[in-house]
Parts: sequence; structure tokens; C-alpha cells
Amino acid sequence: MITTVPTVYEIADLLHGAHHTLRRNWPQDPPRGIQDALDTIQRSARSLEGWTPDCQFTPTAGDMFAVHHGVALAPYGDDSSCIALGHIDQELMVQAAGEFMLDLTGEPLTRRPAHRARLIDRVRRTWAVYWRTDRQWFDFDDDQRTPGAVPVTILPGD
Repeated sequence: MITTVPTVYEIADLLHGAHHTLRRNWPQDPPRGIQDALDTIQRSARSLEGWTPDCQFTPTAGDMFAVHHGVALAPYGDDSSCIALGHIDQELMVQAAGEFMLDLTGEPLTRRPAHRARLIDRVRRTWAVYWRTDRQWFDFDDDQRTPGAVPVTILPGD
């Protein structure tokens, strides 16, 4: 029987997944012991990925790819998802993301006006920690109490 050893990043992804699942399924204010366990899981995942506190920054428009309608945007993932700095109005997010994706890929987010309402419903506001090491990325966290967390708005792709 041949087994493969998971990479450090695969283990970190598993820990991030466990953290987010537990956060979603726990009440707003978990007991201190549970909160400590959640923090330990998240710190473990981050340390496996090479995160240290000096790699965490507050992102600015200069860290994003473009600004449309005053919204600083960047792509994330592989499915035409967009992230914006701040908690943005849903309609403004769809409008700005539509222009951004058109500039970035040459393709509109949607060709049908009826799909615009569906896109507006998919916009979500959350909190994220921004890391800058040999690459830059957002680590999404459900809790604004996370040190260094900034408000972001996400338009998930298909």
C-alpha cells in the first residue's frame, strides 16, 4: 500500500478548514477555553505556512489590483471571485467587480440582467487578515476580534 505524506500546506489547509467549521457552528461568543482552542488551531495553521506577526499588514489600495468606482479590488481563487477592501454596498460591489473582471479577463461577470440580482445576493461582508511574505494573500476569518483583521467584501465566483 502506497501512501503519500501530506505537504505542510495541505495540513495547514486542513487546520484552516477545521477552524472555519468550528467557528461557523459555534455560538457568537464561545467560552474562553473554546476560543483559546480556536486561536491555537489558527496559529498552528499560520505557522505551518510561514506566517509570523511581522508578515501581517493592513492592506491599502496599492496592495490591490485595481480601483473601480472608488472600490479597491483584487481577484482571489480560480473562479472569478473578487475581494474588496472595506464593507461595500452590495450593488456597488457588483458594479465595481463587473468592470474589474471585464478589464482583467475581457469577459463580463454576467451577460444577463436577470443574473445581476443573483450576484447582489451572493455578496458577503466578512473580516480578513492580510499577509505579505513571498506572496500576498488574505486569510478570511469570521471574527472582527482577530488581531489585524480588516473589513472586506467578497463576491464569490461560480
